[in-house]
Amino acid sequence: MRNRKRLWLITAGLVALGSQPAAADPGAPAPAAKTACRTLDKLQESIDDDLDAGLGGLRIVWNRSPFDTARLSNSRDKIQIFSHGVRYLRGIDDETPVPGLAPVLSRLESSAQDLRDSVDSLAYHVEGSYTPGYDQYSGSWSPGYDSLHNPAEGDWAALDYADEQEQALVDLVEKLRANGCA
Repeated sequence: MRNRKRLWLITAGLVALGSQPAAADPGAPAPAAKTACRTLDKLQESIDDDLDAGLGGLRIVWNRSPFDTARLSNSRDKIQIFSHGVRYLRGIDDETPVPGLAPVLSRLESSAQDLRDSVDSLAYHVEGSYTPGYDQYSGSWSPGYDSLHNPAEGDWAALDYADEQEQALVDLVEKLRANGCA
C-alpha cells in the first residue's frame, strides 16, 4: 500500500510538473521580426509594375512572328523594365533587409542577365556585312542586323525560369504578409 501511495505521489508530481508552462529555452531562436507593411507594399508594387510588365510583355513580343528589328527593340525594352524592377527591389532590401529576399533577388538578377543574353543572341552581325540604316521604331541610327531569328528553346527556358523566380518572390511576400506586418 505504501508503495502504491508513493507511486501515486510520484506520478502526480510528474504530471503537475508537465502541466506547468515551460521556461523559455535560452538556445531557441528569437521570433522573427515582422516586416514593415510599407516595405511589403513596395515589393508588391514592383512585382506588379515592373516584373509582371517586363516578363509578360517579353512573352507577348516573343510570341509574335516574324522576328524583326521592332520586336528586337521591344524585347530589349521589356528586359529593361524587368531589370529596373530587380534593381529597385535590391534597393529596398539594402535599405530595409527583408527576411528571405536576398537569395530570390540573386536569382532574379541572374535571370535578367540570362534574358539579356537571350535577346542579344536573337540578332547578330556577320563580319564584313555592315548594313546601317535608320530604325523607324527607335528613332535612331541603327547598324542593321544580318540575321534575326525567333527565340529558341533555351531562350524560352530562360523566360520560364525568370517567371518561376518572380513567383518565388510573390510567394515570399504572401508568406511575410500572412505572418503579419508591422
